[in-house]
Amino acid sequence: MKKLVYTSALSIIVAAGAVAQSNITQYNFDRVGNFMLANPAAYQPYRAVVGVPGISALATTVHNPSFDLNVALGPDLDGQESVDYILDNIQQGDRLLIGQSIDLMYVGFRTGNGFWSLGVQSKTYVNFEYPIDFIELAVYGSASDQVGGTLNMKDNFTEVNSYINYHLGYQHELMDGRLRVGGRFKWLQGVGHASLAKSDLDATLNSDEWTFNTDIEANIGAAIDYQNTGAGLDPMGVLFGDNRGWAFDLGVSYEILPRLEISAAATDIGSITWKSNTTTYRSKGEFTWDGADYNYGSEGGGINGDSLLNDIIEALEFQETTGETFTTSLPSNYTIGVRYDITRKHGFAGTYQMNQWRGRTYQNFGVSYIGNWSKWFSFYASYALIEGDNTNIGVGFSANLGPIQLYIMTDDIYLATGENLNHANFRFGMNIALYRKDLRGYDLEIEEVEVASPPVQENSDNSESQENND
Repeated sequence: MKKLVYTSALSIIVAAGAVAQSNITQYNFDRVGNFMLANPAAYQPYRAVVGVPGISALATTVHNPSFDLNVALGPDLDGQESVDYILDNIQQGDRLLIGQSIDLMYVGFRTGNGFWSLGVQSKTYVNFEYPIDFIELAVYGSASDQVGGTLNMKDNFTEVNSYINYHLGYQHELMDGRLRVGGRFKWLQGVGHASLAKSDLDATLNSDEWTFNTDIEANIGAAIDYQNTGAGLDPMGVLFGDNRGWAFDLGVSYEILPRLEISAAATDIGSITWKSNTTTYRSKGEFTWDGADYNYGSEGGGINGDSLLNDIIEALEFQETTGETFTTSLPSNYTIGVRYDITRKHGFAGTYQMNQWRGRTYQNFGVSYIGNWSKWFSFYASYALIEGDNTNIGVGFSANLGPIQLYIMTDDIYLATGENLNHANFRFGMNIALYRKDLRGYDLEIEEVEVASPPVQENSDNSESQENND
């Protein structure tokens, strides 16, 4: 069982250091070709897109809506005061979410009224729900007013997941482009996983004896033999191993009136079945243990989280089983959007997104400005309410320098200032992109002439000279 704890902790550290779940920003930014991964039916302005391998799309998200990380980690609070501040602000079910994705390969191309896309993407996420009762027990002790001699945990959803996504998608335009429908199939290859499948625990913490009633199940799966460090790395086992799954995306967009479009998308509907290098830990029943070392009262006895966790794990007598198969679902996203283009260069959009994950529902809302100022440069700005956090102002831009496209964006501009670390979201990348000849709202030949030959105003001296000559 300790291996599960250490594996999860290591995965959180790795993911946090890597360069989501909200995609409010990218959903409406159609000038980036591979952002159609957010909606398979999103307008595709290119006839061909080739992502630069490894840097076509890099994204990272850290989301912690419960408390202000600047305050908790700032110099004004010492260690104990920081813990007190955190515990005063978190509630049951509050979570820390860390996610990253890297497009290893992406190719898209137009055929008639259709657009094909295929690629390979690496994704990792950590969903950590704060175990409030355990934190209070470690900090204040079982005899404290905060703990009150009892310990309860139920349906704690903590999961670490890493996988490779091989995807193939197709979009088709109907009704002269007013209607677009799209879909994408994803073949998933699991790389690593750790989660709590069951987490029911009730405990009575008397001064001389602690009694636990448990129904806990934890799972680990991996593409490599993590218990045999000398086994070495098998690249084929990572890329095409036995931990397999599938998922699909669906999307539709419809222009109901000139320049007014509605859209909907469902993404990541699927699961992974873990068969390789799996271990399951179970504790079910009633257990007793002498917890006298942690019976300090409300004044606290120091933070003893590591030793307390180890002692409780030993007391609960976890049974280890290897080789069992288990299945985990992906966090699925459902998005509805409406967009109105005032002119060909300026538009506004509203977006609602619902994320569902093992019985949990998280909701995001956003309004956006889309500025396609020319076919060479686009600017985007947004305001979003993400899981109740209302301080998210996003910006982004894309620049097409000939066939080379560069883009960068964030859902929270305060990330750059360091003033708000509750939601840190960042995306950037580089593609080779060739515009379609019938780019929406633009006559490319006229646009190119205007860019190449700007109008020249004649001065008054030239006019007078001409009149004298006449």
